[in-house]
Amino acid sequence: MIPQDVIDRVPAAHDVVDVIGRAVALKRAGSSWKGCCPFHEDSTPSFDVNPERQTFKCFGCGKGGDVVTWTMERESLSFRDAVRSLAADKGVVIEVDGVASLPARVVAAPAPRRSAPPPVRPPESELAALWAACPLATEDSDVCAWLVSRGLDPESVASEVGVRAIPTGIRLPAWARGPGERGSIAWNVSGHRCAFPTYDATGRNVSVRARAVVPLADHQHKSLAPAGCAVKGLVLADVVGRQVLAGTPPDAWSGVVTVVEGEPDFLSWSTNRSTGGTLFAAVLGITSGAWTREVADRIPDATTVAIRTHADAAGQRYAAEVYATLSGRCDVRVLPGSHP
Repeated sequence: MIPQDVIDRVPAAHDVVDVIGRAVALKRAGSSWKGCCPFHEDSTPSFDVNPERQTFKCFGCGKGGDVVTWTMERESLSFRDAVRSLAADKGVVIEVDGVASLPARVVAAPAPRRSAPPPVRPPESELAALWAACPLATEDSDVCAWLVSRGLDPESVASEVGVRAIPTGIRLPAWARGPGERGSIAWNVSGHRCAFPTYDATGRNVSVRARAVVPLADHQHKSLAPAGCAVKGLVLADVVGRQVLAGTPPDAWSGVVTVVEGEPDFLSWSTNRSTGGTLFAAVLGITSGAWTREVADRIPDATTVAIRTHADAAGQRYAAEVYATLSGRCDVRVLPGSHP
């Protein structure tokens, strides 16, 4: 057995922010540090590291603990081996039966390769209940005001995209929450009340994103995905985009797919019918980590794909991901300007 004094000294010898920061990109947020959780697919930082308490907590999947718990989870070690490994890092001597020794760092045996589990999505029944409880965006004054402030017509948004308003007075599922100052907080409490349906590679609505319609602090995220659920393989899609993904493009499709970044740009492009023509592009919206080859494979050969992501580093990365999956069989064009 490892003596209790060693068990007490080992965590105290480490800074939890330093240890976790070796594996997770952390950013200071007030008195704590935040990042994307390494234990589940996390598009919005829900992983909190508290240097005062020397603890970590994910408000998405629920994992939490101290530096020993982190080492056990991250490196698949037993409690004993995690303590010995951390002791070796700091040169903490362990004395057992009067014999002192400096433990060697413990490395877990590599786990056997397993096929990736299916992505976690909100339960179908709960997602259906949410949509049933949410009126169209045109029926909510706050959501309408936010759309108008972005130069958008609420009627067009409701008909082309199916955006809905999350009422303030309903109880939301456990996954419809985001990180708050003192734990997780429901979307309709934090002001994330504009609900966007998101679609898988076959054009099925299997999840949702919530966009804030009220001013937020700088460190708060304007757009949230369901807590504990994956965003990989999910895109925003307008009426034509959904039909292209489903393999049944309409006669009114122009043969063009426009890929944009984020909800506001997606709304601008999907409601832009000012040309007066009879053929329309399909519009897909992407967020961090969403684009996959499965989505790309649903776009027919010889399609003209216009990528209009932002000019910053993140936008350039998204554009590169889309380009890599489509170049060679589609006419892919990375174009300037995120707004129509």
